[in-house]
Amino acid sequence: MQSLSIASIIPYMELPSAPDAAPVHLRESGGKTTVIATLHSARCPGCQQYLGSLARLSPEFDVWDARLLVIVPAPMAEARSLRMPFGKVLSDENECLADPASASVLVIDRYGQIFDAARAGPSHELPSARELEEWLKYLGTLCPE
Repeated sequence: MQSLSIASIIPYMELPSAPDAAPVHLRESGGKTTVIATLHSARCPGCQQYLGSLARLSPEFDVWDARLLVIVPAPMAEARSLRMPFGKVLSDENECLADPASASVLVIDRYGQIFDAARAGPSHELPSARELEEWLKYLGTLCPE
C-alpha cells in the first residue's frame, strides 16, 4: 500500500476470496468503481466499526455501479471469520497490499487508476462513509470514454 498513491494504477494482481478461495482480480473490475479497505486484522474493533459504516453504504454501491473489497492481512481461516453484509473479503496472507500496522482505503476508477488513498494508524481516521459516497457518485457519473 505504501507505494500506491493518487493517480497511480493499482497493480494487476489477484487475492483469494473468503469463503471459497476463488481469486478476485483487483484491477479487473468489470467496469465498476472499486473501494478497497485494508484492515489491521479481522479482529480489530476499530476496523470492524469502520466496516459497519461502509455497510450502511451498500445501496450506494449498487446505484453507482461500484464494488467493495475488504482485504485482511491474514490466512484464509481468519479472513473467513469476518462477516460482511456485502462486498468481498480477501485474504492477503503475504501482506502484498494489506499491512497489519495500518488500515487503509483506496478509491479506484473502472480502469484501475487510484483517485483517493488514505492510510491510518491505530486511530482509524479513514474517509467517512459520506466522503466515499461522494467518490462513488463522482466516478459513477464520469463519461466512460
